[in-house]
Amino acid sequence: MKRGFFIVLLFLIALIPSANALVEMGDFTKEKYNIGDKVNIDVKVELNKDFVGYFYIKLVCSASTSTLMTKILDLETNQEVFLEETVSIPDYSGSCKFLAELKNEESDESKSFTITKDLVGTFQIDKDEIQLGQRVKLTGQILRSVSQTNVEGKAKLLIRNGGEIIDEESFVDVDDGVLTYTYDADNVPQGSYLIDVYVFDILGNEMSFGNVTKFDVTGVIDVDLTTDKQTVLPGEEVKIDGTVKYKQNSGVSGIKITVNEESVVLNDLGGFSYTKLVPKDAKTGETVLTITAKDNAGNFGEKTFTYTVTAVPTTVALYVPQEEVLPGDKVEASASLFDQAGDKMDGEVNIQIYDKSSNILVEGEGNVEYTIKEFTPPGIINVKATYQTLLAEDEFSIGEKQDFEATVTSTGILIRNKGNVKFDGEIEFLTGTESSYEKVNLGIDETKAISLEDRAGTYVLTVTAAGHKMELGEVTIVDQRNIFSRLTSPLTGNVAGVGGEGTSLLGYMLVALVMLVFIAGFYFLKVRDMEKLDVSRERERREAKTFKEQILRQREETKRKTFGREISPDEAKKFREQFLRNVKQTDARDRNHRF
Repeated sequence: MKRGFFIVLLFLIALIPSANALVEMGDFTKEKYNIGDKVNIDVKVELNKDFVGYFYIKLVCSASTSTLMTKILDLETNQEVFLEETVSIPDYSGSCKFLAELKNEESDESKSFTITKDLVGTFQIDKDEIQLGQRVKLTGQILRSVSQTNVEGKAKLLIRNGGEIIDEESFVDVDDGVLTYTYDADNVPQGSYLIDVYVFDILGNEMSFGNVTKFDVTGVIDVDLTTDKQTVLPGEEVKIDGTVKYKQNSGVSGIKITVNEESVVLNDLGGFSYTKLVPKDAKTGETVLTITAKDNAGNFGEKTFTYTVTAVPTTVALYVPQEEVLPGDKVEASASLFDQAGDKMDGEVNIQIYDKSSNILVEGEGNVEYTIKEFTPPGIINVKATYQTLLAEDEFSIGEKQDFEATVTSTGILIRNKGNVKFDGEIEFLTGTESSYEKVNLGIDETKAISLEDRAGTYVLTVTAAGHKMELGEVTIVDQRNIFSRLTSPLTGNVAGVGGEGTSLLGYMLVALVMLVFIAGFYFLKVRDMEKLDVSRERERREAKTFKEQILRQREETKRKTFGREISPDEAKKFREQFLRNVKQTDARDRNHRF
């Protein structure tokens, strides 16, 4: 629209003869220019009068106008002047045009063009794949996009691994359009790398070039291994031979080798050897050797080698939890097999339990149980555990067991020794509230009958032997003895009363005196006439009854008075024996007399 206005204005001026003038620009413009590009402008100037004044070449853009050149012209009337001027495109952008103008006179405009800051570039690298510790070189050619002239300026580079910026370099020189940059890949992540380049020149042109090139970084060190065996016994050796090399680099001088953190010498060709002595107490099973190769640049290689240590039976452990048992108890014995490292291993261990005569009582594998038989005598029992040539021994003891069984009969009790040792001692009988004692000698598994007829009656009976109390409850004891036994029984038992009561010496003497009187009277009566024998025998029975009553009364009297010293068991025994001899002699005389 503005251009049309100027055309109309020039037409009107042309109609006025006194103001005839001409300013005309040649057809020289391009569609685009870079900042700093040189433009040659042709202008024809002609006036119908003398003119002395300023001539301008301006850059008119949408946002602003800038004077690119100013010149003073001294023109005569109708003088035609051709001007050739060179200007540089300033730091503008967008759509612009040139304006040639005589101050306060005529002017002319060029065609519109675009000012751009764009640059063009080509890039390349010397290696597509490198090893950690190596370098990659980037070169680029940077030109202005329109004039294709070399750029002078700087560049900023971003080195990216995936989405992460690994390195950033600013102010890399761009000289005469050439960019050169070397990147050291030292201790950086492995993988694919991209390079972004941003270039700006000294005139104001700039351009961002993304993903200009790509290269790969590897940190792999290849490790190869060979070995002489994979299964070993404790105490044997394992030998490993191997080689190492870089994946993308030659030479091995920077590589260090370790086997389970133990340094190994590497030769110039990358070979090495390693010998492992397996300890005699090495763990059974797989053992892993880790071979590691690395350098200071971050390159790394690793390989594992696994060998298996065979288990060797080394020890047998025998466990018998009981130290002492009694007949009827259950004994358990268990055994385990252990290898060279002291670890439990598979294997059936034979267990044998022996008696005192070295006879095998029980035998089994791994775990055995044995119940001690009744009446087994006290002693030491040996236990052995064996596996091949391995042996473990232990022992336990059978202790003394005192046990009794009491059974009530109509006249007393049957007492049985159920223990594993003989019993020689007193047994206490608690008949109701009265205690008495009987000395008993019982062999192992022997049963003896003890008469309680002299304690006939119904009462609660408790029997105690060697501290073992047997409560038999309420019992009824019947006296089935003949008269003679009834008379002698109280004097033939070893019985003591509660609280130290017993038969005194005086009581025995009185009984003996009565018995002597009885024997004398009985003898006297026997020599009488045979016709009176029956009468005499009847009187004898009455006197015997009276005698027994006297004895019983005397014993009761003795218990109440409790005076005099208590006779010893030996004295009582002698008295009873003498009394029995006297009775037997009297009986014999009576039989002789009668027949």
